[in-house]
Amino acid sequence: MRFILFIILWLSTSFLGEKMYAQKTVTKKAARPAAAPLQLRNAADSVQYALGVYIGEYLAKGGFTTLNLDYFLSGLNDRYRNNPRLIKDSLVYPLIADYQTNVQLQKSKALEKELFDLLKDKPGVGKLPSGVQYTIINPGKGPKPNETDSVLIHYKGTLPDGRVFENTFVTNQPVKTTPATLIPGLNEVLQLMPVGSRWQAFIPASLGYGEKGNNRIPPNSALLILVELIEIQGQK
Repeated sequence: MRFILFIILWLSTSFLGEKMYAQKTVTKKAARPAAAPLQLRNAADSVQYALGVYIGEYLAKGGFTTLNLDYFLSGLNDRYRNNPRLIKDSLVYPLIADYQTNVQLQKSKALEKELFDLLKDKPGVGKLPSGVQYTIINPGKGPKPNETDSVLIHYKGTLPDGRVFENTFVTNQPVKTTPATLIPGLNEVLQLMPVGSRWQAFIPASLGYGEKGNNRIPPNSALLILVELIEIQGQK
C-alpha cells in the first residue's frame, strides 16, 4: 500500500505538475470545441498512460471499486499545490487501511457464505455443533488423541478462493504439534480422528484465525484444511 501511495504522490509532482504548468502558460482564448481523443505521441506519453493503467488496476484489485475520480484528482491537485487538505495528512494512511480492511472482511464473509452454502445437504459431509464441517477420506483404525497429546500430522491449508497457504504433503515435512495449540476448528477435528485417518475439514472464520487473520490468511477467512493424523507420539 505504501508503494502505490508513493507512486500516486510522485505522479502528482511529475506529469500532473507538468500539465498544470502548461495550463498556467496558456493565455486565455475563446472556447474551443471538445478535445480530440487522446493520442500517445511518444514513449513518454506511453509510459505515463501505462502508469495510469497500472494504478487503476492496482486500486481495482485493492477493492477500490467505488473510486470517485473527481475526489481522487482533487487530492492529487491539493498535494501538488500544497493546498489546504480536505482531510488531515495524518488520516490518509489510516483511512485507506481501514477501507481495505473492511473490503477484505466483506469479501471473506461472502466467500465463507458461498462455501458453506455449497456444502448444504451435500452427501458425505458431516457437521459438528460448532459449525465445522468435514468429509472423511480415509477413516483410519487407530486411537484418537486428546487435546494435550503430541501428534504428528500432515496438512494442506487452502483459502476459499483456492489459494494454498501451507502444504506439508508436498514438502514431506509433517508437523509435530498438540491439538490444544491449534486453531479451535482444527483442535476439535483432530480429537475426533483415529490415527491413520485423513479428513477434509471446512472451518468457519470464527473457529480459524478470526478477524485478525495472519500474514498468509486474510481476516475473517474460512479455511479448508486437509489433515492426516499420522501418529500419536508416545503411544505404541
